[in-house]
Amino acid sequence: MLPTLTTRECASSFDSIRSEMDDAFRELFGHFGTSNKSRCRSAGSFLTVWEDDSTIFVEADVPGFGKDDLEVTIHEGILWIRGERRLPEREGTIRHNERSFGKLERAISLPDTIDTENVDAAVENGVLKLQVAKRESEQTKRIEIK
Repeated sequence: MLPTLTTRECASSFDSIRSEMDDAFRELFGHFGTSNKSRCRSAGSFLTVWEDDSTIFVEADVPGFGKDDLEVTIHEGILWIRGERRLPEREGTIRHNERSFGKLERAISLPDTIDTENVDAAVENGVLKLQVAKRESEQTKRIEIK
């Protein structure tokens, strides 16, 4: 089963719509939801989470973040992705800005079957790529039928 996606947006005019959509997805799929463990994010990040028999994969869009700007931890079954993208110091007045800055914090509940000693993380072209191995004893084994 895929891990539970946990996120909460900072207050905005879209919060009620997002909340209704989260509720609808939770009713349909059950394993997606929200939790009190997540905090606001303003730097923006979109996630894709999938798994195969041996690994859980997570990809998060983190444009403008380098490896030194991000922190990835696993604590009490929660995968945390944290970072901060600061607004650059500039002379003059900003007239228009569509880029997102601020703190990023995402949390993903992981199943008990993960191997916390076998996690790989890399940032490539603005995408944080994580591979979280499942314990060998928990991997699906295909049984040959004779």
